Amino acid sequence: MKAINNDSLNTMEMPVIINKETASALGWSPEEAVGKRIDYKSDNTVIIGVMDDFHFTPLHEKVGPLILFLDGGYHEMMVRVSGNNMAQTLAGISESWNEILPDSPYSPTFLDDEYNDLYSSEQKLGELFLFFTSLAIFLGCLGLLGLSALAISHRMKEIGIRKVLGASLSQIVSLLSADFVKLILLAYAVAIPLSWYVMDKWLSEFAYHIDMSWEVFFFSGLLLVVISLLTISTQTVNAAVKNPADVIRND
Repeated sequence: MKAINNDSLNTMEMPVIINKETASALGWSPEEAVGKRIDYKSDNTVIIGVMDDFHFTPLHEKVGPLILFLDGGYHEMMVRVSGNNMAQTLAGISESWNEILPDSPYSPTFLDDEYNDLYSSEQKLGELFLFFTSLAIFLGCLGLLGLSALAISHRMKEIGIRKVLGASLSQIVSLLSADFVKLILLAYAVAIPLSWYVMDKWLSEFAYHIDMSWEVFFFSGLLLVVISLLTISTQTVNAAVKNPADVIRND
């Protein structure tokens, strides 16, 4: 595509609207581009307007040049509707369409559906990650529950003696939970660099993306600790409330 001399227009003009990125690629400001002619499909293509840039491709790519033709040869029409009484609205549009273009089939589509299709792979990936993350959390909680039950069963005599010596319920629970919290924080520290690297690589595929902030990792770690403590709380509280005399006698 290239600009042509304004004096070369000898036939009927083909009006087009371009975006700002197209004007910039041609070396014009938006104001300068209006009225100019470009050699694109036809030497008589004239720019009648410049619109703001908008995303018409996935966010993996930057906004590129765009040209909208207004010659009416595509038999397409774009209508903005409120969203209320869609069945009645579509029926009215169909009736008007058949009156104006009876030889062209009426096949309505929605722009939001087309935009959603641009990110169908990301939506499927998100659903897949959600499923496997939920499964991993569930299996992790089961493993943590079994590990805590085994570890606490080996310390029942110690717990009974501490209670006899005056340890409170909160002190016993804190004592039993401390070792598990240390292991959880260690696993969290190992997972941070790996998760940051994977997310940064994935986001780098998008021309426009957010930066991974520390709040994401902080609150995810906080949520991890809370879920873990809730998982082992049934074991720790149950061990802490047992009668120390029964525990010592059984051992």
